[in-house]
Amino acid sequence: MRTDGSDRKPIRPQVRGEMVTHEFWWADANYIAYTYQDRRADPTVVDHHWAEYALADTRLGISNLEGREAYLSDPLNCYHSHLYRSSDGKLICGEGTHDRSFVHAGLFSWDRTKIEMVPLATIHTAYVPFRGQGVDCNFSADSRWLIYADELDPEAPHQLFAVAVDL
Repeated sequence: MRTDGSDRKPIRPQVRGEMVTHEFWWADANYIAYTYQDRRADPTVVDHHWAEYALADTRLGISNLEGREAYLSDPLNCYHSHLYRSSDGKLICGEGTHDRSFVHAGLFSWDRTKIEMVPLATIHTAYVPFRGQGVDCNFSADSRWLIYADELDPEAPHQLFAVAVDL
């Protein structure tokens, strides 16, 4: 929608059983990206409602501003609390959860649906189901660093960390 509240429209309507979460602007502002899970055939959807425990795979989806899906990746290596992209859209990053507590990065191409997510650093902050660890990883402006918040000592506040991205 516009800032005055006009021109409201759904970008990626989800049907019952789909999960579209953690939306973010793509590098080209004509697209919005999101974390996607198709749980329509998942028999555990009622008992295991948290995404990281779902039988369904997690994917990166991207829709244009008319609401048409323009990209859907193959299944990623695991559920990520948040996905994000570099400023040029050539890299994506994510935060694994539960027993995959790492910040990951991978190369992105509109022409390939397979994204190899590489673990770059361990996350130490305590894990909370469906909330993750408050890491919120993102790339530096030049895409050379993956920057994230972590808590090495549970008695100390979160600190910012950076790990070199060499993919």
